[in-house]
Amino acid sequence: MIKKILSLFFIILAFFCSSQTDSAFSQSDRALKQRKQLKFDSITQKFKKDSAHIYRFQKLRPFLGLDNRNSFIKDVPVNVRGIQFGVVINERHTTGVGFYGVNGNTSKNVKTKLGNEDALTTLQLNYITLFYQYALIDKKHFELDIPLELGLGGFDVKTVSQKDGRILQDKKGGLIPLGFGLNFVYKPLKQIGISAMIGYRLVAEKNPTLNFNGLYYSVGLAFDIRQIIRDIRFYGFKRPKYRRAIKRLSAV
Repeated sequence: MIKKILSLFFIILAFFCSSQTDSAFSQSDRALKQRKQLKFDSITQKFKKDSAHIYRFQKLRPFLGLDNRNSFIKDVPVNVRGIQFGVVINERHTTGVGFYGVNGNTSKNVKTKLGNEDALTTLQLNYITLFYQYALIDKKHFELDIPLELGLGGFDVKTVSQKDGRILQDKKGGLIPLGFGLNFVYKPLKQIGISAMIGYRLVAEKNPTLNFNGLYYSVGLAFDIRQIIRDIRFYGFKRPKYRRAIKRLSAV
């Protein structure tokens, strides 16, 4: 009888110990899952915070632009090359300084005292501008800007005989260019677009025989360097970093 009682006691004790062990393991497993979830939530929140910082709205940011225009001076096609440095304010207003230069030449027949003579005319024109551009429309895939500029510079128009290199004519002077126009940008992607600009140039200069007034236009690609840098930081560094962290956490 005593043996049966002892056997029953040990069976009950073993069952109780087993249930306590299972309960301890269950509590430990739940605690581990809770810690993993807390770490996962922390990583997710940091990822969202870093992503928002990369793509944050900026009230003031630097601007750099290459400006390559086609134009006509006295019915002669010329290429105006420039570079712009400035700032973008509230994503609507762009202002700064631009540096431009023209180097062109054309062959023509010049009438001199000795008769008609073949000559080569070269043009050098350099000027600096203060520019302002307003983003009238700024949508996801379309942008319309109004650029304005006022500058100061100088020119040198030289006509040289092709026969013996004599200078037949040399005109130098200062000028004040004023430009205004429209700039259209179609953006199929956030990082790159197609731009088309058309405008008119008014030039005040002392020599009345010269006329630098005229239309200018340009067609080319528009790169959003800021967006490219943002995407490199996000897709190249931040997202892979957090993906690796979540993968290590999942393997625990």
